[in-house]
Amino acid sequence: MVRTQITLTESQMAALRDVAGRRRKSIASVVREAVDEALRQDVRRRRIERAVEAVRDHPQGSGLTDIARNHDDYLTEDLSG
Repeated sequence: MVRTQITLTESQMAALRDVAGRRRKSIASVVREAVDEALRQDVRRRRIERAVEAVRDHPQGSGLTDIARNHDDYLTEDLSG
């Protein structure tokens, strides 16, 4: 692990202490979990943006003939991979 230092507002620290206490975890553990979640959301957001750009970049079509019927499946496939 890497040691780091961050600055929080008093209200952020109070909320963080509350969450850690309720979960019976250390503040550091709660912060690590929050960072992991933020990173996962960023990856998901970038995948969605990439999928939207792919559709926007190819308005004439992708060569797939069943997009209207299976667009959710294609989006899910892109988001999971």
